[in-house]
Amino acid sequence: YTDWRVIFLTKLMTLTVGCGFFLIGITLTVFGTTNGYLLGQFDTTISKIGLFITYMSIGRVTAVLFTWISAGKVKGKILFQAGVLLITAGMFGIGLVPYYAPAAFLFFAMGIGHGLIDVSGSMLTAAIHPERFGKAMNAAHMYVGIGSLLGPLTAGVLLTLSDNWQRVYFVQGAFGLILLFVVSIISYPEIKPVKLQAGHKIKKTGLFSFMLILLSAVILLYSGAGQSLNSWVSRYMSDIISFPAFFAAGTLAVYNVGLTLGRLLCSIYIDKAGYRFVLRAGALGSLVSITGVLFSSSSVVILISLFATGLFFGGLFPTTIIAARKLYPDKLTVITSILILAASFGVMTVPAITGFVAESAGLSGGMKIIIIPVVIMTAAAFMVKGANKDTAA
Repeated sequence: YTDWRVIFLTKLMTLTVGCGFFLIGITLTVFGTTNGYLLGQFDTTISKIGLFITYMSIGRVTAVLFTWISAGKVKGKILFQAGVLLITAGMFGIGLVPYYAPAAFLFFAMGIGHGLIDVSGSMLTAAIHPERFGKAMNAAHMYVGIGSLLGPLTAGVLLTLSDNWQRVYFVQGAFGLILLFVVSIISYPEIKPVKLQAGHKIKKTGLFSFMLILLSAVILLYSGAGQSLNSWVSRYMSDIISFPAFFAAGTLAVYNVGLTLGRLLCSIYIDKAGYRFVLRAGALGSLVSITGVLFSSSSVVILISLFATGLFFGGLFPTTIIAARKLYPDKLTVITSILILAASFGVMTVPAITGFVAESAGLSGGMKIIIIPVVIMTAAAFMVKGANKDTAA
């Protein structure tokens, strides 16, 4: 290959992996913009609708456990393709099924796809960019923010034009079909064993060290709080703040603009700032800003606070994985699986708890409990120690 062909192929591989994360972003937000319609479609309760996110998280856990057990036995591309296929099929299926039970199964299937893309996308990113994994991971996860941004905006436009909520799932599923075709014709590299510099030894650390437990707590609590916002803030703005449908969906986009910008800034400055600074600043800043989201009655304050919450949340997920990589440089796939498993438990529990509390205390009361995991997450982030920078990342 000539140099320009290598560069083009590298950029194309990077873009397709990013598009996989983009698809995750759509998956995370499509429920938040359509849960009111799903409530009417399946004639059920708000708590049972909230369980759709739990089912999706169970699917994600299932996928992560599979990739953990089969680490190194299944190629990253195959896992990636399977993830895209399951999310695409889930999107189309949910727009077609008339009953709650099959819809719940399809959310579970999308969760499996989500987990497969999350783990394989991280594996492929490490293989494509082994020398700048930190920047590449933040950049890859920036696409989650872009999907989380464009997903609600697309849904808002479609729902403003028509109450045919199924179109939201069909249009976003069509993107998955296109990505599936492109991925099928590309060859991806696999992760190479870690090469140690002369005189450098990998520190032998038990898999469940205190630092890994802290990092798992950060990613679990962040994921739970973030998904709770993705799941319920549009309806909160519609029912409690009385925003029209398009603008209620747009508030979710405001949060995800901040999320995308936060990951972009982290991809640029993480090597200079260091991982501990990113974790602590992100946790503390989000604690302050989410207070404005949950306890203010001013729409202006809520919107500004939502943007700031996304901004501070932005770097937490990829930076947690990068920090864990410093602890276990030779176990990237296993460590990534453990952390994504922790994130899945956060997504599985916190939004569901929010829904159950909202059933008895109202949506406003349910939303306010999101402050609890953010407080605990901040405490855990300030306890994280270890290597602060990684020139290889």
